[in-house]
Amino acid sequence: MDVFVGLMARTSLRLFDLLLPIVVALLNASAMFSASCARSWLCLRIASWFIHAAQ
Repeated sequence: MDVFVGLMARTSLRLFDLLLPIVVALLNASAMFSASCARSWLCLRIASWFIHAAQ
């Protein structure tokens, strides 16, 4: 059981290491497209709303 938990923790850490640069790149891109944090937040909210509406 401990081996399984250790394997899961290692896998999730590796997954986090893979996803973190992607998330940072997306945040940087959204920050560049907008003049302020508030506007990028609003854009992200609108984008997520469209994504939910499309599903």
